[in-house]
Formats: sequence, structure tokens, C-alpha cells
Amino acid sequence: MTKQKGLVIFSQMTLRILKLIFWIWLVGLVLLNIFKFLYVKIVHFMFDGNFLLNSYDSPFNPLNAVLKKEWIPNTSDWGTRSERFLNQLSHNLMIYPLWILGGLLLIYIVLNVLRSHYGEMTPFKSDFESLRLKKDIIRHTDSRLRDKSTRSGKHGDTYNVFKWVFNREVRRERNSRKADRIVKRAIRRSKVSISATVQKGHVAGIKRYYILIKKPKNMEASSKLESKLKNFHEQLMQFTGVTFDQIKTSQDRKNLLFEGSVEKEIKEARSVKKKREQLAAMDKTTDYETKDNDTNGQVGNYPLELLIDRSKDIEEDKKAAEAYALEKQDELEKFFAAEKMQVDLESRSTGTTSIAYKYKAKYSQNHKSKTQLQEGLRTWLTLQEVIVDDYGGKITVNIPLPSDSRVQIDNRKLIKDTLSSSTKPLQTIFGVDLDNQTVTHNLRDAPHMLVSGSTGSGKSVAVNYILLSILWKASPKDVQIALIDPKAVEFGVYEDNPFNMVNPIDNAKDSVTFLKYLCILMDERYQQMKKAKTREIEGYNKKMAKKGKETMSTIVCVIDEYADLVMVQKDVEKEVSRLAQKGRACGIHLIVATQRPSADIVTGIVRSNIMTRLTFQVVTSTDSRIALGEGGYAEALNGAGDGLLKWKGQTPVTRLQGGFLIDDEVENINNHLKDTIEQPIHVNYKEVVARHEGDEEALAQIDELQEATTSLVETQQSFEKESKQKKEKVNRRKRPDEMSKEDVALHQKALDIMKEKSNKKNTKQSAGSVKNKVVSVNVMDYFEDEGTESVKSQTDSKQSSEDTQSVRDLLGL
Repeated sequence: MTKQKGLVIFSQMTLRILKLIFWIWLVGLVLLNIFKFLYVKIVHFMFDGNFLLNSYDSPFNPLNAVLKKEWIPNTSDWGTRSERFLNQLSHNLMIYPLWILGGLLLIYIVLNVLRSHYGEMTPFKSDFESLRLKKDIIRHTDSRLRDKSTRSGKHGDTYNVFKWVFNREVRRERNSRKADRIVKRAIRRSKVSISATVQKGHVAGIKRYYILIKKPKNMEASSKLESKLKNFHEQLMQFTGVTFDQIKTSQDRKNLLFEGSVEKEIKEARSVKKKREQLAAMDKTTDYETKDNDTNGQVGNYPLELLIDRSKDIEEDKKAAEAYALEKQDELEKFFAAEKMQVDLESRSTGTTSIAYKYKAKYSQNHKSKTQLQEGLRTWLTLQEVIVDDYGGKITVNIPLPSDSRVQIDNRKLIKDTLSSSTKPLQTIFGVDLDNQTVTHNLRDAPHMLVSGSTGSGKSVAVNYILLSILWKASPKDVQIALIDPKAVEFGVYEDNPFNMVNPIDNAKDSVTFLKYLCILMDERYQQMKKAKTREIEGYNKKMAKKGKETMSTIVCVIDEYADLVMVQKDVEKEVSRLAQKGRACGIHLIVATQRPSADIVTGIVRSNIMTRLTFQVVTSTDSRIALGEGGYAEALNGAGDGLLKWKGQTPVTRLQGGFLIDDEVENINNHLKDTIEQPIHVNYKEVVARHEGDEEALAQIDELQEATTSLVETQQSFEKESKQKKEKVNRRKRPDEMSKEDVALHQKALDIMKEKSNKKNTKQSAGSVKNKVVSVNVMDYFEDEGTESVKSQTDSKQSSEDTQSVRDLLGL
């Protein structure tokens, strides 16, 4: 027995004793006053004026003269003395019971204070409600103390002893009436208890009802009692408005039990309301940026003022959403009552796009499957987006918020509160769950993620949110990103981002080449970790940092529109599978996004190695099962960022609202990063792959292009001129729009010559085998800006200037 339950029992027992003594005292006081009034009146009437002496004087005057009247008592003051005695008695009877009642009342108050201390709401009100409920139960079951049937005389024969002994029907009727009286007495002696508590994690209080009726020892009466109360839970629901479960038997089999519950609104004390209003008034006069969104003394790589302040709109949205949630809660209770299902509301969570109602299902003969409940609720509420999940005896009902009641996410507060104290470079924000809690994980633990969702579901927006949450706190030395964008429209704004390993790739063939480069890099990193005798990138970086050597950066590779990429380049699946299998330990993580997660696109090999799934609204239930790896309900999501996260294959999935940033916010953040962080040299992944594969034709093209470009740079522009033009663009090769017309013409002619040479080499290869040419050239040596050239490059420039041949002669033009 818990302390709270024991306190409830003792306080209710005290209340019953208090009530009994009060009524006895009150009735006794009234009767005593009536008796005192009548008795004093009679005594005054009979004995005032020395009644005994006067009545004796008349017939016995001679005897009075002899006896001298001394033996006869004087009755003239009997009325006054009787009145004085009764007044004192009534005073004592009024004072002493009052002391007893006061003591019991004090005990009752202390017990209720303790009940409040242990988390119960309104214990006084609950006790008096339990008394009223008991009266209603007695009235509705016709279990009053006076049996009307005995007064009617219809069953008078049952009290005839002769007929009761010799007439079986009369005897049976008498026994039946006796059983009825026992049943009614058991109901009158029932124990009714009501308690309202707020459990941890619940948004509202739960008022629970317990009705305990002791089973009679008489078998016939016990059977009648159970039969009479079989469907009594429905009557209780009708006259109380509370959902009661069906009749149950206690563990000791001696009592019948009804349990019911209803959500109770938490009322704030006046002092709390006043304090809250004062704080709200202070909030209105204080600028929002000086509170939760204060970014003075910037912590991240970009100021949070670049994000739109949505705080005022969010408050209004929350009020509208909460009102809608209460309205739908009433409809849900009516639905469960109509279906005769016994459920207790455990919590209600109003999220950004939907409301989650969590119920505890009780035993009932009318149990329904998840599909039946979902279809029934969709019809009852006329909402096709209702989602029902039945897991571990818990029923969760998700109802979408209408478009005008959806709550926006406060991006400023979310990023600052979640990432300010984080020391993990890949700590990522996915969004907000139905309990309005931030869904954040370390992408390092994922280690790869499949993002699915149809057009307009919020898939690309969520990927942007994940990337920018990483870039807010990470360092370019620790984290690099690589973006593969077959549509060429999603990640164009990330061009020249200082975190880029390469600029966004929008060519399918180049995408495969880059993934091959990542596989080559992965193998090289494993060799380096093998030499350092470490198993993972963290251990390797710690060792290298102690020795003052270069560490490895973590690489996050995002592949957008994976389905389109697979249809164009079949080889991409092989590279993705390799990276998914081995990439984590060496710091390579994949985020694969696709609109259509069908089995022919996202094959079993890829799915088995990418355990973390972020799924938004998809078209069919089949796509939902493939995307989540189990039977899900992604096809019933609301779109616009409403998603399901299955982290590392764990169940159940988490429903969330993905973060949302408009295009202007994404562009402003990228522009700020470009302006404040130095841009690194991009890797020439094509050369590395060509060299690794021994592709002579590709290497020849790279060599010829390098020679032509080197001569062009050395002869057409002086060191001083180029350094001025590129003063603010350090460590970056020329863009095509920065080349002059003459440079472009020479470059094109050089490419034509390379094609001719390539054709000649192909002819030679067809005649006989040709050994692969081993070339060791760093392509970046030919693209370095003059502002960072070494003394050696200047010396080479002087030697080339002394050459008598012109550039056109060197190129054979």
C-alpha cells in the first residue's frame, strides 16, 4: 500500500466518523432542547405555587395542624431548578462533542494536507464528491434502506411461518427476498474513493474513481450482485460522464471493483496567475533578442540573427492548436464510449503539426485491432490523416492540426539551446517531436541515414536543416561536406562554401567518380590507422594531435535524388554499399535522399547498411515499409516536414516536425560563411581516380590540359597583375568567367590538339598492348594563384620567359 493510498483511506474514514458524530450531536442537541422545553413547561405548570402543599391542605387540615407542615417538600422552585439543570446539561452536551468534532476535523485537515503534499489535487473536493457518488449509486440501484415492496403487502405470505415451512414456492420467494436485501445492504456498504493526481510526464491531472463492493457470503446473493452490476459501468458513465471499465474482481476474490478515470484541468492558484501575468508583461516590454535569442558574443559560425524571428507568431499558433486539441479530445472520448472501450488518457501532446493522445487500454471484450480503430476514427472524425499506433498495451492517436493552427519552430532558440553546449562536431538537429522536445542526435552514431519523401514532403528542407545545424558549431578542419545534386538546383547555394570538400556535383558521371574517390580515400585512411595502430578516427586523431601531426576530418556526403542517379549510373550502388559498410570507422558518413524508396532503387544491400531512416510523406504503404524497414504509416503523414525518424533501427519510431528554413535564410548563412571563413583548396578527385585506375587517356588529357594552362598563365599575365586581381580570392583556381577571350581561344585549341594525340594513342593501343604510364603530378601545382606561389614558381617563370619559343609555338599552333 502506497502512502498516498493509505492517506486517502484514513482521511475518508475520518470524514465518515466526523460525519456520524456530527449528525448524532446535532440530532441529540435538537431532541434535548425539545425535551428541555417540554419538561420545564410541565414542571412549571404542575409544581409552581407549592403545588404539593396546597393539594394536601384542603383534605387534611387537622393533620396539618398536628404535623405542622414540615414533612411536605416545597415545590415552588422545582421548575426553576429543573430548567437550570437542563441548561447546564445541554451546555455540556454542546461543548464536549464540539471539542471532539474539532479534533477530528483537525486530523482530517492534516491528512488532506499530506495528500496534497504527495501529489493529489483537491482532496477535500474529491472526498465530498465520493459521498455524493455513493448516494447516486444507491439511488440508481434502488438499494435504499426502506424496501417499498414490504409495505405494499404483496409478499405478506413470505412472513407466514406455516407457509414458509410447508410451501416450497413461498420459501423460495422468501430466500430470494432475503438475497435481495443482502445485495442492497452490500451496495449501501460499498466504498467509493476519488483521487486526482498529476503523474510525471503528463500534461494534465487524472481523476481516478474506485468503487469497491464486498461480495456477500450468501452464494445466491453473491450471484445476484454480480448479475445486477454486470453492465453497471454503462450506467456510471451515463450519470457521471466518466469512462468506467467493466466490472472486475479483486485479487483476493472477495470484492467487486469498478475503475474509472477522466482528465482534470490543472487550475493555477491566484498567486501563480498573478506572477505569470507579471512575467508576461515584462516579456512584452523586453526585446526578444535579449532573451532566448540573444546571440551577442556569437558562439557559432554564423549569427542567429540571420534566421527570422518567429516568436510572436509561435505564441498565437500555440493557443489555436491547444484549443483544437481539447475539441478533438472530447470527440475521442465519445468515440471510445460509443465503442464500449475502456481506456485511460495518460497524456496529450500538442506538437507543431499534429496532436498525440496516449491512452492506456484496459481489458475489454470489445477490443479492436489497430486497423479497425484507425478506420473507425477516420470515419468518426472525418479526417483521413488520423494515425493509430497500438504498442505494448498503449494506444496512440495522432490527429493532424489544420493548416491555420500549425505551430512554427523557433529556429533561433532551437539551435542555440541544443548546440551551444555541445562538443560533438556532428551533433545534429532533426526537428521537434510531439512532446515539443528537440530531436537531436550525433550523426557519428547513425552512422549513415536514408531520407525518403515525395515532392513537397519536406525532404530537401530537412537535409538543409541538418547540414546547417552541423555547420553552426563545427570547424572546417573537423568537418567537410560533399554534396551530390543531380537536379542541380537544391545545393547550388553551397557553391564555394568553406566546408566544401568539393563544390556541389551536378553531373551523374562525376558523381560516380567522386564516390570512387571517397572509396580510395577510405582505403588510404584505413592504412594510416593501421600504421598508427588505432581502430577508429577518434583514436587516430588523438594520437596525431599529441604528436603535432595532421588529423583526419570527418566527411559528410549528401546524395540527393538517389533514384535518378541509380537509373543513370548503375555503378553508384556499388560505391554507396562500400562506403556504407566501411565508412564509419574512418569518418565518412552518407546521407542518401530519394523521393521513391522502391525496392529496385534502394536495394537490400544498401538498406541493410543504412539503419537510420528519416521518412517523410510517401505515396504508398509499400514505400513506407521499404523506407522504414517495417510496417509504418508514412503514407498518412501530413507533408510539409511531418516525418518519422527510426534511429539506428530502433523501435518505436519517433514522429517529428522537421526544421524549416526559407531559401533566403539558407543563402544568407552560406554567404556569411564564405565571407568569414577562408576557403580551402578543393581536391581534384578526377585525377586521383584516374591515377588509381591507371586510365592513360584520362591522365593524358589531364597532363595536356595542365601544360596548356601553365603556359597560358606564365605568358599572358604577369605576376603583379594576377596578384591584384586575385587578392581577395586566395587558394582558388581561375573560374571560366575570369578568363579573357584570348585565353579561352588558346585553351580550346589546346584541347583540340589533345584529342588528336588521344586518337593516335588509341590507334597504337589497338595494334599492341601498351604499358600503363605512371605519372606523378599534382594538378593543384598548376592552378595555384600567384599570391601564394613559392620562390620556385617565380624562378620557373623567369626560365620560361627566357625561352625563345612563344606559347603558340609550344602548343604547335
